[in-house]
Amino acid sequence: MAQMYKLTKDERCGVYNKVFSTDEGKIVLASIMSICGVDTISADLQNPNITYYNEGARAVGLKIKMIINEKEKKDVRIK
Repeated sequence: MAQMYKLTKDERCGVYNKVFSTDEGKIVLASIMSICGVDTISADLQNPNITYYNEGARAVGLKIKMIINEKEKKDVRIK
């Protein structure tokens, strides 16, 4: 686990893409995105604390998405 922090940005991106591009990885990624509420509205009009909590979970999912998409951005710039 500590080794993850020693990876460069490109290495981390590669590892995420390697894992999440497998069939099993795609299932896990979809589950993580669902758990994090990435594609749902996080606001709770009755309780702002729930909104903050939901946004915290959503931020985790969005960070994972961002890391995965870094490779795609880089590939587009190279072309």
